[in-house]
Amino acid sequence: DMTVTGITFDSGWAGTYNMGNYNLTRTSSIGSITIRGTFIHGSGTLTTTTTGSGLTMGGATDTFTGGSGTVDIQGTSNSAVNFTDGTVTLPNTFKTKGGFVLNANIDSFSNNSGEVEYYGTTTGFMSIGSSWSLNNYLHSGTGEMRRNSSVTIGGTFRQSAGTFTNGGNNLTTTITGLATISGGTFGSSTATGITDTFNGGLTISGGTYTPGSSGHTLD
Repeated sequence: DMTVTGITFDSGWAGTYNMGNYNLTRTSSIGSITIRGTFIHGSGTLTTTTTGSGLTMGGATDTFTGGSGTVDIQGTSNSAVNFTDGTVTLPNTFKTKGGFVLNANIDSFSNNSGEVEYYGTTTGFMSIGSSWSLNNYLHSGTGEMRRNSSVTIGGTFRQSAGTFTNGGNNLTTTITGLATISGGTFGSSTATGITDTFNGGLTISGGTYTPGSSGHTLD
C-alpha cells in the first residue's frame, strides 16, 4: 500500500500506471489527480482524503480502467470527479463527496456493472453524456446531487438522505431497475419540462418524492 501527498502525471505522458491489488491514498488538499496515459485501478482502493482533491481526465488518448475495488473521492467541489475525454471504465464501487461528470466527448465508456455513490454534505453537479448510463446509483449523503443533464440509470436507484434534484429545465431521469426512496428528497424544485421514468417500479418508505413538472411514468 502507498500513501502520498500528491500524484502528478506529466502532460503528454503515455505510460501505464497499474495499482494491482494495492491501496493508493492521496493526502494533498491542493489540486486533483489528473489521469494521463493509462491508469489501471485493480482490486485495491484509490482514495483522495481532503475536500480540495478530486479526480480528472481530459486527454483523448488517456484511459481510466476501474477494477473490482473502490475509488473514493472525498473532494467536495461540484465537479470533483470530471471525465471530459478519453476512455473510461468505472470500478465496482465509485464513491464521491462532490460532483460527478461524464462528458459527452468521452470516446468510450463502460459502467462495468458497478455502483456510483454520492455521500457528500454539500452540492455536487451530475452531468452524464447522452450516450452513457450509470448502472446502480446510491444517494446516502445529506447534501444535494444536482442533475445538470438528462440521466439514465440502467440498474437500481437507492436514496436514504439528502436531495437528488434537477439543475435545469427539460431534463429526463430514467431508472431501469427498482427505485427506492427511504429518506431525503427526490424532486425537481422549480424546473420545468421535467420527466421521471421508473421502468422497474418505485418504492417510497420515507422521504419525499416530487414528480417532475411534465409528469412521471411507472412501469
